[in-house]
Amino acid sequence: MTDVIVNEVDMLYYGDLAIGTPGQGLTFDVDTGSADLWVPSPWCGNSKNHYDGSQSSTYVDQDRRFAVSYGSGTVYGTTASDTVGIAGTAVLNQTFGVVYRESQDFQEYPNDGILGMAFGTISRSRSSTVFETMMKQGKLKWPCFSIHLARGQETGSEMCWGCFDPTKATGPISWFPVSHRAYWSIPMSGFDVAGERTTFDEVIISAIDTGTTFCYFPESVAAEIYAKARFLMTQTLTHTSRQRIGFYTYPCISEVEIGFLFGDITFKLHPDDFNLGHYNKLNRTTLHSECIGGIFAMNAAQWPSNLAIIGDEFLKSWYSVYDYSNGGRVGFAPSVNNQ
Repeated sequence: MTDVIVNEVDMLYYGDLAIGTPGQGLTFDVDTGSADLWVPSPWCGNSKNHYDGSQSSTYVDQDRRFAVSYGSGTVYGTTASDTVGIAGTAVLNQTFGVVYRESQDFQEYPNDGILGMAFGTISRSRSSTVFETMMKQGKLKWPCFSIHLARGQETGSEMCWGCFDPTKATGPISWFPVSHRAYWSIPMSGFDVAGERTTFDEVIISAIDTGTTFCYFPESVAAEIYAKARFLMTQTLTHTSRQRIGFYTYPCISEVEIGFLFGDITFKLHPDDFNLGHYNKLNRTTLHSECIGGIFAMNAAQWPSNLAIIGDEFLKSWYSVYDYSNGGRVGFAPSVNNQ
């Protein structure tokens, strides 16, 4: 997989696949926070790679409407099925979205489409995911996939289909059962700041989401984390088309030691990933310069009070495993990134 780096921040990870017979090469964002594969059609109106069903002998037009909304935008199209070639494997009769319109957000990144890796129960196309189809067709040794995200380098990230790559981890896997088979969501019991643990009165359901760059918490939880860190912080609200997200700044000279509690184990954020850079570029050389923290606050009026989204900022430090067996579970092992 390729790491897209913007202003020294790892923003997006994408890989390659081929659709059709013969295969048409496209790139996709690996997203454990959604459950649909979609690719742009020739009518999508952008300059990226496209999928043209008329050029494939195995194409089937399903003639059903398709639309998916993400935190970053929406796509519209119809569904089709075809052969999907990925990781050296031909996945037959896979349903996916052929998109004819996408919002501006998706046109700003180099990947062509998105590969949803959550459970098919939330698929907008009402079909099995690519991974679930691979399992049904008996093309995997183990009903799991594992993801290694590189830090600050374009190459080196990896998705292991039906396997665990021991060269990407430096310790054993810690397993946590999913809350339900929809997103890869597991209970979070609290957080840790500088070795001091704080447990939640109400367990937070945390969605482990490779398609999200940062970490997002309910406003009250984000405020508590920063307060425990004893930062003289500033909260600012920034707007997108759908939501209000609050971010905090903190003194750049401060050492940040923050971790999340899953079960009774603390999983730390790497300080380099938490620090998103100077808030005021003009004051970056002064002792009073402020940096943006990588934990964001989700507006209480628009997001559930018990939901957190844990993105790449955290997953760069933890080799993650997504297992369909045992009712569904997520595993974390220490990443080689931290050696």
